[in-house]
Amino acid sequence: MDAARWQEIRELFDAVCELPPSRWAPTLRDMSADPKIVEEVLSLLDAQTMQLQRASGPVATLLANLPDAQLQPGDRLDGWRLGDRLASGGMGSVFVADRADGLFRHRVAIKLLRGFAGPVAAQRLAAERQILAGLQHPGIARLYDGGTTPTGQPYLVLEYVDGLPLDEYADRHGLRLRARIALLQRVCAAVAAAHRQLVVHCDLKPGNVLVREDGEPVLLDFGIARLLAEHGEDSAAGYGTAGYASPEQLAGERIGVASDVYGLGALLCRLVAGRAPVRDDADGRLLAPSAIASADTPWRRQLQGDLDAIVLKACDADPERRHATVDALAADLQCVLERRPVSARPRTAGYRLSRFLARRWKESAAAAIALGLCAGFVWQLGEQRERAEHEAAVAKEVGDLLVKAFAEADPKARGARGTQVATARDVLDGGAAQLERAGGSPEVLARQRAVIGMAYHNLGETKRAEPLMRRAAQELVEVGALAEAAAVYSDLAVLLGNDKRGDDAVAMGRRSLELRERIGADALAIADSHNSLGIALNTQGDTDAAIQSLRKALALRRANLAADTQPVAVTLQNLAMVYRNQGQYRRAEAMYREVLAVRRRDGERTFGVLMARGGLAKALNDQGRQAEAAVLLRENVELARDLYDDRGDHMATAHSELASTLQDMGDYATALPNYRRALEISAESGGEGTMQYAIDLNNMATLLEARGEMAAAEAAYRRSLEIRRANLPADDRSVVRAEGNLARLQMRRGQMREARPAMERNLEQWRRKSDKPTPELVTAMLGLVEWHARAGEPDAAQALLDRTPALPEESPSLALRRLGLRADIALRRGDWAQAQALWAQVVEGNGGRDPVMAAKSRVPYAEALLGAGRLDEAREQAALASPPLQAALVDDAEPLQRLRTLEAKLRKG
Repeated sequence: MDAARWQEIRELFDAVCELPPSRWAPTLRDMSADPKIVEEVLSLLDAQTMQLQRASGPVATLLANLPDAQLQPGDRLDGWRLGDRLASGGMGSVFVADRADGLFRHRVAIKLLRGFAGPVAAQRLAAERQILAGLQHPGIARLYDGGTTPTGQPYLVLEYVDGLPLDEYADRHGLRLRARIALLQRVCAAVAAAHRQLVVHCDLKPGNVLVREDGEPVLLDFGIARLLAEHGEDSAAGYGTAGYASPEQLAGERIGVASDVYGLGALLCRLVAGRAPVRDDADGRLLAPSAIASADTPWRRQLQGDLDAIVLKACDADPERRHATVDALAADLQCVLERRPVSARPRTAGYRLSRFLARRWKESAAAAIALGLCAGFVWQLGEQRERAEHEAAVAKEVGDLLVKAFAEADPKARGARGTQVATARDVLDGGAAQLERAGGSPEVLARQRAVIGMAYHNLGETKRAEPLMRRAAQELVEVGALAEAAAVYSDLAVLLGNDKRGDDAVAMGRRSLELRERIGADALAIADSHNSLGIALNTQGDTDAAIQSLRKALALRRANLAADTQPVAVTLQNLAMVYRNQGQYRRAEAMYREVLAVRRRDGERTFGVLMARGGLAKALNDQGRQAEAAVLLRENVELARDLYDDRGDHMATAHSELASTLQDMGDYATALPNYRRALEISAESGGEGTMQYAIDLNNMATLLEARGEMAAAEAAYRRSLEIRRANLPADDRSVVRAEGNLARLQMRRGQMREARPAMERNLEQWRRKSDKPTPELVTAMLGLVEWHARAGEPDAAQALLDRTPALPEESPSLALRRLGLRADIALRRGDWAQAQALWAQVVEGNGGRDPVMAAKSRVPYAEALLGAGRLDEAREQAALASPPLQAALVDDAEPLQRLRTLEAKLRKG
């Protein structure tokens, strides 16, 4: 129905709605020659005559069920401008949309829903919006917002997924059989995550699974699912799609997890057979994939057996005979990839033997033809013998080095007490010392340097690791061992990226990738280089390029490894880190949780758990969930102590990250010793000129500033900046960030003239680094807003604040700073009413997360109350502010000085 037709219906309805019902039909026929329009208007009029308490529901339902074409591309819907129509179906239409305010670019998909009207349906839709908003998983399209159109039609604002339907992606990219199975495994992971939150999908079909260009599938349309715990059963008939919906769903019977298992089985059938599922005309059962695959399907014969059995089990007409869970289906798919027996088939002795031979086909084939090979290739023995002798020589030299390293690390040999034992560092130090005196071939020495350098890196000894690894990489290139050199360059990219040296890290990552592409390395080696390059690009600040590189690594690893292996988890963790840097905190949290689950399979006391848990804590901290983050970070301090003997960069980082979170919670007393310990460890491990020391020093400076120790804070900021400038290019993000910190502190110390040009230069640098809003850009703009306010220029401050863009997912601390600046501007203008209201919001926002910040906010709140003549309330706020500020701040801190001035005024009345 177009807009003109809808307008005609509304005009006819308005023209006759007050006439007697007997006059409706003849009057309408006189006014319109279109019988369909007349019939639609009469249906609306009939609904109007129902009892008053029931009228709104049916009329709204009829309106909601009308086609939604009254909204066209270019129309504005709340804060969004509609673009192209993406799809249209029984549930409604989907448009692509962009933000209409122009502050920053954010593309979404807006789904207009039909059939959701009336009080019961409204309650259902509201519940479903809550369900979808709670589904946080990288493989599930997120819900951002919702509402109703001017005509009362409900809509949802969803994550826009730029991708192809599942089947179209697989066909267009020519995915082989294993890649198709691995792709469906990732779909299973997303559905299983929803099931763990008691949500079923009800409409799994290729069009509801879009695959991005990087190979990542994203599920759409969880909007019709229901909470299993709340409803127990669901009649979803009418929502499923023929061919993919389970028999019980089509029949309107109770549905649940088993229905989604059926849908996944049908998707698997479509992927591996190349055709939509087909039912037998005789009994209605699903045909096996091998029976419907076309004759030119390359893997048609491979479908017979395991894959046929899995599809038929998942799509059994009886829900009780299907896989019990989605995880069980995914486990069977993993068995197929690993050539292990699947649960969908009887595990007879012959079947188990066939799977064993399939897994060990190389060994079996070798045993079968060994004699023939011996006869045919005797002439190769000389070459093989020479190769074996070379490897034996290498092994002997490496073994000799290790023996000497352990001997040098022997505590007794060093005159230590008999109870003392050699640590891993003692052995490494001994090995490094032996290298300086060792002879032997350049290739062997280079490999030894690479191994010892990487071991130092894993222990967090960056300063000792880097020169060994650099020298090893160059020597390996010189002797022609390019594969080994590429591996070392890849490790160097990670080391330098973690040390915040982005340009150097990117150079190492690109060198690794270039060498591996030159020698035609296998897919997993190429994936390793892309992974390291992604880390380096993220450090450099090019997050879009980092995501592209990491997605390439992820696609390669998933195509060649099981979905829950450690290399896949490593890349997922790195992607989570980049998304967090982009401000996508909830997405990062979901990915970190997925990674942590995989990491724990190797045990709780591992480096992988340490890193995944630390990343998860940061994502929680970004969302204002400091208490949750602190629990994880305390565990990390203990784990790092076990792993690294209270030494190394990883140990320093554990203390520093815990201190930062404690500081955000207002626990300055506990944060301070953790910062000090981090500085002690980083100074012991690498010295006071390393990037790790600079990072820890900057973090300590933020606490000194918060406590009001401004001179000490400035000295720490300056020293941190000096170290960064000595190690990094002038425009490196770490340098720019430190310059911004120092300029802000100068402003707060009253050095307004020196601070302003530095702050303006800092803002311009952040603008050059990104064409879209970033947390750093917003922070720099808010700093200048504060400068104008302190300089007595409230109008200029307000104008700049109004131009400061909002981030799609702004951290609570940044949002509260923005609100606090609005409140401060109102206070400086003498707008007591607005200042009171805004400062009250700031106090409330800080109250549950940071008692010291809440106390600091109470001081200007009390000033606003005093200005309005509300003395008793002002005294109450001042009294509440005093104890936390006295306990946490130094005596001459600015908030305490303001509090004393305020108290003096209040005493005078």
